[in-house]
Amino acid sequence: MNVNYKNTVRIQDSMLRIAYDEYETFDNAYAHIYYDQAFSYYKLKFDYRFYGDQVKGAESWNIRNSGIMLHSQSAESNSHGQFFPVSIEIQFLGGLGTEDRPTGNVCTPGTVVETGCCRLFPLY
Repeated sequence: MNVNYKNTVRIQDSMLRIAYDEYETFDNAYAHIYYDQAFSYYKLKFDYRFYGDQVKGAESWNIRNSGIMLHSQSAESNSHGQFFPVSIEIQFLGGLGTEDRPTGNVCTPGTVVETGCCRLFPLY
């Protein structure tokens, strides 16, 4: 917490950017940004894009993959070495240049989402 490993998170040209140009290999160096207070009501509006090549050593499923984790456990409650917080994620996938690729998926590390209702069930 409070470490910006290899300058991964940057504000550049008035944009929040995630960059891996200082990495030789990825080595499971997943990063998460937390806000210092909890929100119970919010609206998000943003643009996103992927650029550059995949960092060597990254998982094949992680190519042009990012997202926003909502309803996440706190940064303080993450255990050392825990790759992903228990959360509901809006997952963004970039094109691979070969065919259409869906985006705007829901990813649910450590949770179960029931469709057709509004109940969320954390697994921790």
